Amino acid sequence: MKKTTQALWAFLLFCAVVLLEQFTGLDAAVQNHFFDFASGLWLVDEERNPVMHFLLYDGIKILLVVLAVGAAGVLAASFKKPVLKKLRYGCILFLLAMAFIPLVIAGAKKATNVYCPYQVTLYGGENPYVKVLSRYPPDYDFTVHKRGHCF
Repeated sequence: MKKTTQALWAFLLFCAVVLLEQFTGLDAAVQNHFFDFASGLWLVDEERNPVMHFLLYDGIKILLVVLAVGAAGVLAASFKKPVLKKLRYGCILFLLAMAFIPLVIAGAKKATNVYCPYQVTLYGGENPYVKVLSRYPPDYDFTVHKRGHCF
């Protein structure tokens, strides 16, 4: 498949996910499975379930750092070992993605102004539940509430 075709499919998939989130309640439906409404606590809480919390939060970050270090090592070794030369493009692409994707997400977090699930009233927070492409209620005062940066 051509790279332009891959990029087009990635863009269309991204648009589909945004539209799915905007026009369905799927995001809240999924989050509801991870929230205990009786106790008002998340099931993946650091105190309630430290193993699951580690795997889904810290463990993923550690895994990504290990993969990035490994990719950097393979990339460096590919200049000395000809057998690794075929992996060079993939390593460069992976390392660029590891640098670029967090920058894009940070920018999107500032632009979308979406609160994290634990911050919305549906789950015991103080802020309204507003979808990514929707406006906040006119009476909502951002001078009182810190802007959301959860995406």
